[in-house]
Amino acid sequence: MIISFKTHIRNLMVFTIIIGILSYALTFILPENYITPTLPYLIIFFFSVNLIVHSMLRKAEEKKSRRFISNYMLATFSRFFLYLIVILAYVFINRPDAVPFIVTFFIFYVIFSVYEVITILPR
Repeated sequence: MIISFKTHIRNLMVFTIIIGILSYALTFILPENYITPTLPYLIIFFFSVNLIVHSMLRKAEEKKSRRFISNYMLATFSRFFLYLIVILAYVFINRPDAVPFIVTFFIFYVIFSVYEVITILPR
Protein backbone atom coordinates (compact mmCIF):
# COMPACT_ATOMS: atom_id res chain seq x y z
CA MET A 1 0.00 0.00 0.00
CA ILE A 2 1.36 3.35 -1.00
CA ILE A 3 1.36 5.99 1.73
CA SER A 4 -0.90 9.04 1.39
CA PHE A 5 0.11 11.64 -1.15
CA LYS A 6 0.44 14.45 1.42
CA THR A 7 2.68 12.28 3.56
CA HIS A 8 4.76 11.35 0.55
CA ILE A 9 5.20 14.99 -0.47
CA ARG A 10 6.25 15.95 3.04
CA ASN A 11 8.67 13.02 3.37
CA LEU A 12 10.09 13.61 -0.10
CA MET A 13 10.60 17.31 0.63
CA VAL A 14 12.44 16.55 3.88
CA PHE A 15 14.52 13.90 2.13
CA THR A 16 15.34 16.26 -0.75
CA ILE A 17 16.30 19.08 1.63
CA ILE A 18 18.64 16.72 3.48
CA ILE A 19 20.19 15.62 0.18
CA GLY A 20 20.51 19.27 -0.84
CA ILE A 21 22.25 20.22 2.41
CA LEU A 22 24.66 17.29 2.10
CA SER A 23 25.35 18.16 -1.53
CA TYR A 24 25.98 21.78 -0.61
CA ALA A 25 28.38 20.69 2.13
CA LEU A 26 30.24 18.52 -0.37
CA THR A 27 30.89 21.57 -2.55
CA PHE A 28 33.21 22.82 0.21
CA ILE A 29 34.96 19.47 0.65
CA LEU A 30 35.46 18.23 -2.92
CA PRO A 31 37.61 19.98 -5.51
CA GLU A 32 35.76 22.41 -7.75
CA ASN A 33 36.19 20.35 -10.91
CA TYR A 34 34.39 17.39 -9.26
CA ILE A 35 31.18 19.40 -8.75
CA THR A 36 28.83 19.97 -11.65
CA PRO A 37 27.21 23.40 -11.89
CA THR A 38 23.88 21.65 -12.49
CA LEU A 39 23.82 20.17 -8.97
CA PRO A 40 20.84 22.20 -7.67
CA TYR A 41 18.89 21.53 -10.86
CA LEU A 42 19.54 17.81 -10.60
CA ILE A 43 18.10 17.78 -7.10
CA ILE A 44 14.97 19.56 -8.30
CA PHE A 45 14.77 17.26 -11.33
CA PHE A 46 14.90 14.08 -9.24
CA PHE A 47 12.41 15.52 -6.75
CA SER A 48 9.98 16.34 -9.57
CA VAL A 49 10.34 13.00 -11.35
CA ASN A 50 9.87 11.09 -8.09
CA LEU A 51 6.78 13.12 -7.26
CA ILE A 52 5.23 12.63 -10.71
CA VAL A 53 5.94 8.88 -10.78
CA HIS A 54 4.54 8.44 -7.28
CA SER A 55 1.40 10.32 -8.30
CA MET A 56 0.96 8.12 -11.36
CA LEU A 57 1.48 4.95 -9.32
CA ARG A 58 -1.06 6.11 -6.75
CA LYS A 59 -3.67 6.64 -9.44
CA ALA A 60 -2.88 3.26 -10.98
CA GLU A 61 -3.20 1.55 -7.62
CA GLU A 62 -6.56 3.17 -6.93
CA LYS A 63 -7.92 1.95 -10.26
CA LYS A 64 -6.61 -1.62 -10.33
CA SER A 65 -4.29 -2.77 -7.59
CA ARG A 66 -3.60 -6.11 -9.31
CA ARG A 67 -1.94 -4.26 -12.21
CA PHE A 68 0.29 -2.29 -9.87
CA ILE A 69 3.39 -4.35 -10.68
CA SER A 70 3.09 -3.88 -14.42
CA ASN A 71 2.41 -0.15 -13.93
CA TYR A 72 5.44 0.10 -11.65
CA MET A 73 7.63 -1.63 -14.25
CA LEU A 74 6.32 0.67 -16.99
CA ALA A 75 6.99 3.74 -14.84
CA THR A 76 10.48 2.50 -14.03
CA PHE A 77 11.29 1.87 -17.69
CA SER A 78 9.88 5.26 -18.74
CA ARG A 79 11.82 7.06 -16.04
CA PHE A 80 15.02 5.23 -16.95
CA PHE A 81 14.52 6.19 -20.61
CA LEU A 82 13.93 9.83 -19.60
CA TYR A 83 17.11 9.77 -17.51
CA LEU A 84 19.07 8.38 -20.43
CA ILE A 85 17.78 11.13 -22.72
CA VAL A 86 18.69 13.82 -20.17
CA ILE A 87 22.20 12.43 -19.70
CA LEU A 88 22.87 12.12 -23.42
CA ALA A 89 21.48 15.56 -24.20
CA TYR A 90 23.56 17.22 -21.48
CA VAL A 91 26.74 15.39 -22.46
CA PHE A 92 26.36 16.41 -26.10
CA ILE A 93 25.68 20.03 -25.15
CA ASN A 94 28.30 20.40 -22.42
CA ARG A 95 31.19 17.98 -22.94
CA PRO A 96 33.65 19.56 -20.45
CA ASP A 97 31.22 18.90 -17.58
CA ALA A 98 30.25 15.40 -18.73
CA VAL A 99 32.07 13.28 -16.13
CA PRO A 100 31.02 15.27 -13.00
CA PHE A 101 27.46 15.44 -14.34
CA ILE A 102 27.21 11.71 -15.04
CA VAL A 103 28.72 10.77 -11.67
CA THR A 104 26.42 13.15 -9.80
CA PHE A 105 23.43 11.97 -11.82
CA PHE A 106 24.22 8.34 -11.04
CA ILE A 107 24.60 9.04 -7.31
CA PHE A 108 21.26 10.87 -7.21
CA TYR A 109 19.66 8.10 -9.27
CA VAL A 110 20.74 5.48 -6.74
CA ILE A 111 19.73 7.61 -3.73
CA PHE A 112 16.29 8.51 -5.05
CA SER A 113 15.65 4.98 -6.34
CA VAL A 114 16.39 3.52 -2.92
CA TYR A 115 14.10 6.10 -1.35
CA GLU A 116 11.32 5.27 -3.80
CA VAL A 117 11.57 1.53 -3.21
CA ILE A 118 11.52 2.05 0.55
CA THR A 119 8.40 4.22 0.33
CA ILE A 120 6.57 1.89 -2.04
CA LEU A 121 7.25 -1.40 -0.28
CA PRO A 122 4.42 -2.50 2.02
CA ARG A 123 5.12 -2.18 5.72
